[in-house]
Amino acid sequence: MIQMTDRSGDTVINTRDIPVIGHQEAMRLAETECERMLDLVRRLDHSDWSRPTDCTEWSVKDIVIHQLGEAAAVGSIREMVHQMRAARLLPKTLARVDRLNAVHVRERRYLSPDQLLQLLPQAFRRALRARRRAPALIRKIRLSADSFGRVSFGYLNDVVVTRDSLIHRVDIIRATGKPMVVTADHEGRIVADVVRDWAAHHGQAFSLRLSGPASGKYRAGSGGEEIALDALEFCRILSGRAPGERLLKTQVMF
Repeated sequence: MIQMTDRSGDTVINTRDIPVIGHQEAMRLAETECERMLDLVRRLDHSDWSRPTDCTEWSVKDIVIHQLGEAAAVGSIREMVHQMRAARLLPKTLARVDRLNAVHVRERRYLSPDQLLQLLPQAFRRALRARRRAPALIRKIRLSADSFGRVSFGYLNDVVVTRDSLIHRVDIIRATGKPMVVTADHEGRIVADVVRDWAAHHGQAFSLRLSGPASGKYRAGSGGEEIALDALEFCRILSGRAPGERLLKTQVMF
């Protein structure tokens, strides 16, 4: 990765030089992300499960149910097909991903917190195994992703599922006040990949300073908008959870 320094002496990364997350690295990140989600869910108090979140109409429990439903689909082709068929029966006014998410929650809402805690580890293990073994031919298949156009199954498998878990951890943390584990080598790497996608989507010059444990300084071109904010808040905005202005109106997949 080519780096440079600004007048303050901080390292600045050109977004063109942020490496793509390859399959092996993606699976290391996925495993760590599953561990961190499980750790967070295990730390939830009884009163935390019913707390509202930034996800419209979802409680903390609903987010955990969604994580279980998503893992079940990733870990089983039969379950994935079932969910896709069930989602087709929901109103077409909902985006495709929202219909799938609704199926996750609707079909598992009867589960208690204790049952979710029991089911999640095995579901995550199966999902990780399936993600690692996804054949190259399958990974090349391109699927419709609503407003994001068509993306490869490999991108969804390697990148988006992990991002989804990360941003939902942020949702849970904001709802419960629990401390969040954030490190440069995990969350920081995921955030850098988000920056890379975001820069490619809007194609404009900018200077970006992200703060916090997942911090980084990035630039594209010369001049352009200067942006400074917390790294995880940056992800919240780009995922549609908080409003963004100018370049921050450009969203990426989570």
